[in-house]
Amino acid sequence: GNAAVGHQAMGQGDASSGAYNAALGYRALYGGGSMGSYNVGVGRNAGAGMQGGNNTFLGADAGINGGSQTNAYSNYSIFVGRFAGNLSYDLTHNITGSIYIGTYASSSRGSVDNEIVIGSGSKGKGSNTVTIGNSSIVSNTFSGHITGSQTYFGKNMVLGSDTAPDTNILLHIRKGDAGNVQANSYSGFCLENNNNNFIQLLSPNSSPEGILFGDSDD
Repeated sequence: GNAAVGHQAMGQGDASSGAYNAALGYRALYGGGSMGSYNVGVGRNAGAGMQGGNNTFLGADAGINGGSQTNAYSNYSIFVGRFAGNLSYDLTHNITGSIYIGTYASSSRGSVDNEIVIGSGSKGKGSNTVTIGNSSIVSNTFSGHITGSQTYFGKNMVLGSDTAPDTNILLHIRKGDAGNVQANSYSGFCLENNNNNFIQLLSPNSSPEGILFGDSDD
């Protein structure tokens, strides 16, 4: 069976089409049309207007379908925070296996699968992507190893230091502080140290090492 506590909680929609749903709060899981099973909505309007099953909506207006989409589906997804994944702002109409944490943490437009978005005001990048932080974030700090078969980083990245990135270059590898000196604005990357500084290339005995240069006429 279903359980609903609050004015119009799980109201208007066809709640009888699903089972084991729980709604707590004013209009939580309200008006979702053909509702699936195993949904949890906690907070005012949490999950309101959504269809599908196996979702968790935690927070006022979390996952609410307040946009123009009449067929908004979500399955096996998690929405935490006020307006997390709110469809009135991004109009995504089909979300599967995704996670949105933070106020206004929202999906990319269109149908998405396996999208993870963390941070207030963060905007997802589509299926099979992870987004941490909004466009105002200037630095991310991670501990331990970052691994993956395909790992992409944006511009102005610093390795080896938690100081703010150098906006002149794409990659700054800092082993030590060289003092009051700045990388040339034409540099694609910079290696910095507070002592002797070298670039070393290692390879097996049977393989050469080298640095290749080229331009469009080569």
